[in-house]
Amino acid sequence: MRKLLSLCVLAAVAGSCAAAADGYAALNGGTTGGAGGNEVEVSTATALQAAICGRAAKDTPIVLRVIGTITLHVDVDAAKAAGSSCSGVSEDKITLQDVSNISIIGGLFHQIGIHLRRAKNVILQDLHVREVRMFPGWPTSNGGDAITVRQSDFLWVDHCTLQAGGRQVAGYDSLIDMSTTVTHVTVSYTAFLNSGRGGLIGSGSSDNANTNITFHHNYYWYIQERIPLLRYGTAHMYNNFYVGISHSGINSRRGANAMVEGNYFKNSVNPLGKFWDSVLGFWEVRDNVWDNCDWVQWLDVDVPAGSSTSDPVSTTDITIPYTAVVDSSSCTPNLVLATAGANRGLRVSDGNCGVLGNPTTPVSDLPDPDVAATPEPYTTDPSFRKVDGFAGHAGTTGGDGGLHVHVEKKADLLKQICNRATVATPLVVYYEEESEVDDLEPVTGPSCVTAVDWSEEISMVGWSNLEIHGYGDRMFTGLPVRIEESSNIVLRSLNFQTSTISVSKSSKIWFDHIVVENAIATDRSLIELVDTTSVTISYSRFTIEESPCAIEATGSTDDVTLHHNNFKAVAQCGVVSKAGKTHVYNNLFGASSVIGINVVAKAEALIENNVFDSTVNPFGTVGTIHSGSWDIRRNVLTNVTWALIGNFWQNKLGGPDKLSSAHVLVPYTDMMDQPACTAAAVEDFASDSIYEPNSDFSCDETPAPCTDIPLYGYCLPAAHCCGTGQCYKQHQWYSQCLHACPAGWACN
Repeated sequence: MRKLLSLCVLAAVAGSCAAAADGYAALNGGTTGGAGGNEVEVSTATALQAAICGRAAKDTPIVLRVIGTITLHVDVDAAKAAGSSCSGVSEDKITLQDVSNISIIGGLFHQIGIHLRRAKNVILQDLHVREVRMFPGWPTSNGGDAITVRQSDFLWVDHCTLQAGGRQVAGYDSLIDMSTTVTHVTVSYTAFLNSGRGGLIGSGSSDNANTNITFHHNYYWYIQERIPLLRYGTAHMYNNFYVGISHSGINSRRGANAMVEGNYFKNSVNPLGKFWDSVLGFWEVRDNVWDNCDWVQWLDVDVPAGSSTSDPVSTTDITIPYTAVVDSSSCTPNLVLATAGANRGLRVSDGNCGVLGNPTTPVSDLPDPDVAATPEPYTTDPSFRKVDGFAGHAGTTGGDGGLHVHVEKKADLLKQICNRATVATPLVVYYEEESEVDDLEPVTGPSCVTAVDWSEEISMVGWSNLEIHGYGDRMFTGLPVRIEESSNIVLRSLNFQTSTISVSKSSKIWFDHIVVENAIATDRSLIELVDTTSVTISYSRFTIEESPCAIEATGSTDDVTLHHNNFKAVAQCGVVSKAGKTHVYNNLFGASSVIGINVVAKAEALIENNVFDSTVNPFGTVGTIHSGSWDIRRNVLTNVTWALIGNFWQNKLGGPDKLSSAHVLVPYTDMMDQPACTAAAVEDFASDSIYEPNSDFSCDETPAPCTDIPLYGYCLPAAHCCGTGQCYKQHQWYSQCLHACPAGWACN
């Protein structure tokens, strides 16, 4: 152990680095972190957390100097980190909870975020935090935030680099979020790089006690929005360099006050204003440069601070209770590029457009402001974004290539859709927060020439190239949904409470990670597909007590894929296919009292790798003399019952002795879980959150020996092989030799 004599390793050289916090973090005694405490070198997450937790008391000063890289791959061992001077230790983040008087200096934090809760007097300096993600496909940490601050005060984030690799759809949330009573914070000389969200101050319309935040000499490079999103509080932004804002920058709403001075905004859209909220915030502007900035009113409630003919003007007068030395806005870009970010010598402004610091110190590069960020793929994780099944085969892309916007009310969602240039203009909309009261009035626009009224029904008629993401909110509670004469529609991560969905005369439809629940007596199925083609429904959950079926395909409907869905809470009938071809794989069926999969008329169904648990009549035909045909492969049937429903001649059941009645082929090859893994995959992954993982198809359950499973679809005993690696199938009416067995299976 040795005493740290200064908060900055270069403090011995006069004026060479930021030796003390400034801005709001310097008021009322200031922010000193672990000054005067022991300095401890750490190189793992566990060692860092253990040092915090192992102090004599929760307020014993300590300086933690990080050597090398802290990574989530070296997990925090909660047991080793336990101690009397901390709480809330988690294995997926660095946690500073119920602690004070801490400095963390230096090091790279790769895929692991930092979480402060009820922390006081903390300094984070010279840290590089990158690639922190919020959903699987990668290691997940801290809800996707590089830094999260809650119920804390007196924090100084200085000379850090906070770096994502794209937007929320690529797995990232914010670079720094502050909520639930956070005060007296300064963020200085920090680089914010390539993220959908810079951060927020106040997490919702009722989170009104976050205030007194300073941002100065920071570099914002290709941040989409929230730079920051400011609710209620007061923030001071000076001498920051903003490049490539694509949606909105400083978003002052709910009565917030933003002092904006000496900043330089370049190649940006809506660098200042009030967006996505009906309650106005305010700003005072002084000596800012608006270089090639556009001003766009995304929603009727938006108030961009400028326009095509005028730069922003002040809407209020704001008093800042400290004296800041503000550089001229004209020198802000060069000054910020010379000083901001981690591992760059902790250099600072001299207050007169000059730089203080050791010029021989190695300097890491910052992104060139004249070079745009490379747009990330819609996601780099194929298990997250992949449209598979018949919808994928038909080329369903949703809103790919279009604008990505965020709304908090159904009314604003509808306005965004109707404000598209045409009914085919691609658009991706994220519905972020559930609103208890939503004023739904008829809306018109370029893509809604006839007024659209969502007060009693969510109607999507004649639209295409549209994608709507929720966050599991019950955004369509009690309202039926109707999609008609539409194409290339994607609905994901939505909860339809006491609702039904009808899709007619449409094509290329993808429902993914949705929940549809209906406990109200009705003669409608939860999802009705009528005269519709190329549909995939995946990773979704259905609850139904009174309606006839969870999913019903009728008319000329064709090419429907259902996979990894949970039908356990469906009381009567899981799926009824009355037309076309349906591919049903890796689904979980429970105690349906009538039938699991009802295949009637001219319908064909390929039914493979599903689990039927305590199901009456897992598959077959009921309710009509017109039977469909089914191809049964590798399903798991546990405690099932085969029973006639009504008149015998109106039922044709699959039954243990019927097996397949046809050979059904699909024009694509989807990855599947083995039958023994289906139940776990569905229970774990089928939900209303796209941030839950999808199956990675790596289940290592060993298939049961061929000799134990004398049914088509499994590889059969040697007596049933009719060629090298080929299986023999006994149809109900005829026999044939099949193609090679699926991967992982072989004839004895």
